[in-house]
Amino acid sequence: MSACRVLLVDDEEDLRSAMASTLEDEGYEVAQAGSVREAERLFMESPCWAVVTDLRLPDGTGIELLRRLRARDGSFIAIVATGFGAFEHAVDAIALRVVRFLSKPFSITDLLGALAEARETAAAEPRAANDRICGLSADSEVLCEELGKALAALSLDERTVRDAHRLGSEAIRNACRHAYPLEPGKVEVRCALERDSLRISVKDHGCGFDVAEELAHSLARRTAEGASGLFAFHRDADEIQLSSSPGKGTEVTLRFHAVRSAAARASAPCPDDLAVAMLWS
Repeated sequence: MSACRVLLVDDEEDLRSAMASTLEDEGYEVAQAGSVREAERLFMESPCWAVVTDLRLPDGTGIELLRRLRARDGSFIAIVATGFGAFEHAVDAIALRVVRFLSKPFSITDLLGALAEARETAAAEPRAANDRICGLSADSEVLCEELGKALAALSLDERTVRDAHRLGSEAIRNACRHAYPLEPGKVEVRCALERDSLRISVKDHGCGFDVAEELAHSLARRTAEGASGLFAFHRDADEIQLSSSPGKGTEVTLRFHAVRSAAARASAPCPDDLAVAMLWS
């Protein structure tokens, strides 16, 4: 086996050293870190083929670490080890391309198997798929800007436009971030005014998710992080329709009570249906 550099991140030094020793015997080159900060430093010093990180670290979480490292280099294999339930991190893990959760206590055989499987998968996939996630945020912002222009064309009052653009933009960013973890894909956005009802629909054809788990995760985060995600949609939109399942894409439809601006009401009657459709790929 040719040497591949693996970064092990765990604050349990004895466990980390034992894993490193076995991996080195198997031909891997191993770097060790006990914290997010130390792991970032080692990652910057030398590229890593794989990052194996504990979920709970003294100065943050493994998910936070992976998010920072992905921003620097999108091509490494990510494996997360945890003694805690991992389902609550599933949505973030999809976006960060975590290939495996290992539940503590796990055997070194489990880790070796996960790394071997990752090597086989990487060898079978085109290298061009790496790093495609890096451009998603910029493209999603362009699409959010286009949504703002579409809303402005409907001549709605300022509050309706503000709320609709905020939640619609969050739906767009979620679609771009989570639907296509390996490479960009198509996101369809439709903005329609039907008498006194404004509808914004955001549809992707990506990986999808379990709606019940994501709603529970969103509700759990609200006290610490404020309203975001599905909780914000349920709280601030007059109606939300959500269809999603793993592997089959997602469609989010938000409905708002539409109040037209005074100038628009005076100049023309409300159109029955004024829609703008946008595609991003």
